[in-house]
Amino acid sequence: MLRLSSVLALTLALSARAVWAADHLAEVRALYASAAYEDSLALLAKVDDPVQQDVADEYRALCLLALNREAAAEEAVAAWVRRRPQVPDDLANRPSKLVALYKKVRARLLPGLATSAYTAAKTTFEAGDFAASTRQFREALVLLRAADHERDETAPATDYETLATGFLSLAESRLAEARKAAVPKEPEVRVQPASLPSSLLAATAEAPPAARSTPATTQVARPPAGGPCPQRPKPM
Repeated sequence: MLRLSSVLALTLALSARAVWAADHLAEVRALYASAAYEDSLALLAKVDDPVQQDVADEYRALCLLALNREAAAEEAVAAWVRRRPQVPDDLANRPSKLVALYKKVRARLLPGLATSAYTAAKTTFEAGDFAASTRQFREALVLLRAADHERDETAPATDYETLATGFLSLAESRLAEARKAAVPKEPEVRVQPASLPSSLLAATAEAPPAARSTPATTQVARPPAGGPCPQRPKPM
């Protein structure tokens, strides 16, 4: 009962925290729209909900860019990229200065993020969690290919993509084997032959051997060799 109460209290606290953060972000948007950038930054410093951190860092970067504080804006975008290295689907809808800064920061951080993603996937694989490592290797490959695309021609190529591809194939194979072994086998059904009635079995067991043997064939007597053949009786 105590544990249930603790879980309920934690859930309510997290819900209240999320609502509080959402309300603050709504106020941040309004302040940003009215060009109150310093006030918006002050309010963003109070947002600590992990779910809302991407949005908070985005508005933090926007406010800093508007104040011509590009170095600080780059730090905000870097925190955003490290947390979510995948490019947002609607990035093109953001202001052009933010898009340019995002691409610049991501291109700089991507090689390290891709390598870290591969290392984490390999660690998970070695721990025997093939389901999680399969997902992680796929995500790592996306980052590795993107990093290779963004790579400067003067930068040395890496073999991480080849390694990640091989480990992904191996993880998928191990996962398929594990799932196959986890499927319960159907019990083997053996058909027993029909048993004879006990009275018939008892009668068969008590009968003499002659009674159970097949009838002997009738032997016809043959005359001795060289002897006269038996004559047939003449008709009357």
